[in-house]
Amino acid sequence: MTTTTIRQTQKERHHDEVGLAAFTEAMHAKLAIARQKGRYGWHDETTCGLDHLRELLRAQVDDPLPEDWDLVDIANFAMMLWNRKQFDEPAPTRTPVQQFEDRGDYP
Repeated sequence: MTTTTIRQTQKERHHDEVGLAAFTEAMHAKLAIARQKGRYGWHDETTCGLDHLRELLRAQVDDPLPEDWDLVDIANFAMMLWNRKQFDEPAPTRTPVQQFEDRGDYP
């Protein structure tokens, strides 16, 4: 790898990290607002079934006008579904970071 390539990679990683930090901050804020409204239990099948989470996600993305989509809500519902999948299935033998590293998706 050349010095220029390394610098560009570091610059892109920085943009990834800054963008991800800003987006997760927005996700945290939306979840906090929802908790204040009394919403809870996405992690518990007896409180919130997977089908209900899928319906909530679909309601967000089924809008024909992408400019009306709430991308933070979409991300939060996706996070909830992803986590439920992780915990509802047998535990993987490798951590999520190790799985990303195996696929080459993790820096």
